[in-house]
Amino acid sequence: MIEKHTVSRDDSIYHAWPDVALTRTGDMVCVFSECTHHGDRSYTRIVVTESSDRGRTWTPKREVTEPTCGLPVFWNCARITCLDDGRLAILVDKLLAEERSAAPEQCRNYLFFSDDEGRTWSDQVETPALGIVPDKLLELADGRWILSCHYQDRGFGYLVQRLWYSDNEGASWSGPVTVA
Repeated sequence: MIEKHTVSRDDSIYHAWPDVALTRTGDMVCVFSECTHHGDRSYTRIVVTESSDRGRTWTPKREVTEPTCGLPVFWNCARITCLDDGRLAILVDKLLAEERSAAPEQCRNYLFFSDDEGRTWSDQVETPALGIVPDKLLELADGRWILSCHYQDRGFGYLVQRLWYSDNEGASWSGPVTVA
């Protein structure tokens, strides 16, 4: 029998695109987007919640980003990774509200870092990645970081998946490289 546990319930707001990372100490950190509705991004923010009992109970949600209510931008899809040094990294795309579906190349991707297992978060760090719906930040065995997202290639006529890579923990990036 599958046991089900509620991570967050707030009937006043839409919860979307959850992702979970396991910390070095065995805690789970879940990141997700809050928005007015899937089709209405007039209000968005990125939040986290933690579990120290393998997901049976969760803390109240806490904000990583300020709400975007009334702003011409919105937060979209957040992904979380536990890096080899124990830090957590959230990668999330931030879109211009009027460009939501028309111009993914205008959509920026940002990193947030936590060195205390998700209790506090750094200010946003802009990456060179342009596009929507990023994947998790991937850390390879040799220390290279890879991030990727979708991009509307107007010359090709389709969404493509592109990646950027860093060999110095995000201080500089190379790419993009078209993957698919």
